[in-house]
Amino acid sequence: MIGVLDSGLGGLSAARMLSRLAPLHGVLYFGDTAKGPYGDKSPETIQTFALDAARFLVENGAKMIAVACHDISAVAMQALMENFTVGIVDTITPAVKRALSVSRRKSIGVIASRAVVESGTYEKRIKTLEPDAKVYSNACPLLSALVRECRFKKPETNMIVKKYIQPLKVRQIDALVAGSSDFWLLTDVICTKAGKRISVVDASCAFAEYLAEYLDECSVIGLEKETKPPDRFYVSDLTPRMEKIARMYYGENIRLEKVAL
Repeated sequence: MIGVLDSGLGGLSAARMLSRLAPLHGVLYFGDTAKGPYGDKSPETIQTFALDAARFLVENGAKMIAVACHDISAVAMQALMENFTVGIVDTITPAVKRALSVSRRKSIGVIASRAVVESGTYEKRIKTLEPDAKVYSNACPLLSALVRECRFKKPETNMIVKKYIQPLKVRQIDALVAGSSDFWLLTDVICTKAGKRISVVDASCAFAEYLAEYLDECSVIGLEKETKPPDRFYVSDLTPRMEKIARMYYGENIRLEKVAL
């Protein structure tokens, strides 16, 4: 089983793509809907939540953990690797590699939560691979709220997305990372407001493709050639609205099960 960890439901888009790209591997999903989103939490709190959620996945059969949450990937990866022996893959690494591959001038913008922007993780990772790259980030706390309210095509959504992207456009970026699993449902409006000269990186797609390649090369016992168990989807809180949003992210009806950590 591949454990997919997120602070909410946005990681379901990556889980859906992973199921299609790596059909032999079962997905065990956990979204911390009771405590998420994590974007305004302190690094210490995010680490605590992430460790609890990862422990749940491992105890329920996950042989590796795919961290779909950018906040966890930005501030809690070290804590996860120190506390678990299973393989752990973060969502920022593939997004960084995709951004560098599509950026001609190595001038890259990032829109993400406050926790991700304040961590400086994207800038550090990009400059590690491309020291001369220029990275500009903007915290976008309202976008996750718009997704949770299902306001994908409302005029105010277009206005807010434009407001967040404009300071990056004036920096003449040519690639833009949408650094949150929640932003997948806003891809169309983000691409429109970014304009044709800017390549928008679909982090969920890059993450799923990276995981599929990782699994292809993986020699972890219990991952290769396993008989596919049924996918399971757990959340820490459950409402009818969450079920509706889950259908939009996953593209079909799925059964969410509520668990208390």
